[in-house]
Amino acid sequence: MKRSYLIIGALLLSLLLCNSALAPLTVTKSRSGKPVFHLPPPTPYKNQRNPVTTPPPPPLVIHLPVRFAMAGEPLPIRVKVKNHQDGMKLLLHYRLKGEGIYFSLPMEGNPEEGYEAIIPRYMVDPRGLEYYIEAISERGDVLATSQNEDNPYLVEVKGRKAKLSPLLLGLVILIVLAIPFTFRRKKR
Repeated sequence: MKRSYLIIGALLLSLLLCNSALAPLTVTKSRSGKPVFHLPPPTPYKNQRNPVTTPPPPPLVIHLPVRFAMAGEPLPIRVKVKNHQDGMKLLLHYRLKGEGIYFSLPMEGNPEEGYEAIIPRYMVDPRGLEYYIEAISERGDVLATSQNEDNPYLVEVKGRKAKLSPLLLGLVILIVLAIPFTFRRKKR
């Protein structure tokens, strides 16, 4: 009997010397007088090269959807990101309502003040707009979205089709005025 206690004691001593995780080992006596060994609760393995860490929470894109816009006016889209990750970028994907291909714009800004991208005015058409936003990692993985390609935000565009720019309108007027002078016959 005493021999088995010696063997157990020697094994435990060797464990203590080889593994400092067992250092808080305690021994008590049972009611019958036999020793009872109490091990500490298990803890995750941790060392300097491979620490046990929990992954950061995923980013959350916070956006108040734009529901209405005026035709021919640039349309700013703004978002805030909670749990921003280093190297992450935001992309705004937009298209005319019902079209197949999305155009993409990088969103500019910072985590504190938020991000913004502006849909160009020539895309703000009475047919309407669809858009969604993605948070992309450095490796190109989608970390978070605000809506998606199959279920985008819908913007109702009010007003007539985008007006001609003043430069283009001036060019048209110049051509119309120049035509009679071009074909004028010379008198003999």
